[in-house]
Parts: sequence; structure tokens; C-alpha cells
Amino acid sequence: ERRRRGHQGDPTAALPLLIRSTFWAADLAPTGPPLLSVEEIDASRMQLIEAAMGSEADLVALRFARGCRCFAVIVDGGVAGYGWLSIGPEWIGELQLEIRPSAGEGYIWNCSTVREHRRRGIFRALLVGISEIAFREGIRRLWIGSVAIPAERAVEPSGFQATLHFTTLSFAGLHCMNVTPSTNASLKLISSGREALGSREQPLRLGWSIRLARHRIH
Repeated sequence: ERRRRGHQGDPTAALPLLIRSTFWAADLAPTGPPLLSVEEIDASRMQLIEAAMGSEADLVALRFARGCRCFAVIVDGGVAGYGWLSIGPEWIGELQLEIRPSAGEGYIWNCSTVREHRRRGIFRALLVGISEIAFREGIRRLWIGSVAIPAERAVEPSGFQATLHFTTLSFAGLHCMNVTPSTNASLKLISSGREALGSREQPLRLGWSIRLARHRIH
């Protein structure tokens, strides 16, 4: 869940690192409130998110400064889980790609559940809650990426559909990536996902690619 310094997007990693991940889309509609209340945390309360993000606390002010929004489930006055929402370009470290949501779209990212609150539905509540808020504000599609960990099982029941699958291997300063379309996604949705991760003029290529690894603080 939580991204760490030297995480899987770090090209300086000494050992080969294989990651399987999925890029999901949700075409929004009214869903009703989540089981747990989700609220927006703005810059006036950034200390709550800084405490939850621990060693990555220094990223919080930078994210607010560039227009990212943060949402959280609050339990007993503290953050039980949080997630970020952007409508502008964002770097996806695991894929080493930049997503550029189109008008009316958003990208949910860096969702994390605080350790003592795991396995209580926090992640799913965040996805449903952020989706409901986004829909009320006029966003009609959300994107999210996931890696193959147990929490990934909450994504599809929260209204998201698998669009693209990725296998990435980073070693010796190189980033190898294989992109395959989901067999359950429509051609139109797959095309939209490729454009979001590339551009309308040059969509993300399917199949294998290899290039020098890159790292960004985000």
C-alpha cells in the first residue's frame, strides 16, 4: 500500500524487482455513502496526513501546493486511512509513466491504511467515498492503479473495472514493461486508458518495452 523511499519505482534498486499491477477505471454514478465516513483533509489540517504518512510527510505540502486533494477516514481523531485525488498530471512510480486525466476525469493514488486499522474495510470505504464526492463535483471517470497485494481485491467491488495489466521488471538501471489489455474491458475503455497514460496522438503501446529507469519524488 504505502509507497516508501526507495520503493519499486526507484531505478537505483540493487536487485531485480518484478511487479504485477493493474490500471482500473470507474465510470461514476450515484452510489450512496460508504460504510465509513470519508472527508476531505485540506491544507489547514495537513498535520493529520503528515502524521499518517510518516517518513513521507515532507511530500504533503508539495502535493497540496500543486493542487492535489487528500481524503481520509478519521477514527478517534486520527487518520485510519487516506488517499489522494488529482485531475492534473501525476507520476506513477511503479509504472514509471505519467497519467494525464482528460477533462471530467480524475486519478486516485497513494491510498494507504494505517497498520492498526487494516482489514476493516478502510480502503474500500475510501474508494467509494472519493467516488461519491467526485461524482457530485462533476467528475465522470476515475482511474486508479493497484499492485498485486491483498488490498487489490477491494478495487473491483468498489465500482472499478480492470482496463490494462502490467508486468514490470527493474534492474541494472533499466525498466522493462509489458502492457496487456484486460479481456473484460471494452475496446473503447482500453483505448481511453492507453491515451490517459500516453496521449491521444501517441497512446501507450501494448506489449514489451525497455528503457532507462527514471525516478521522481511525488
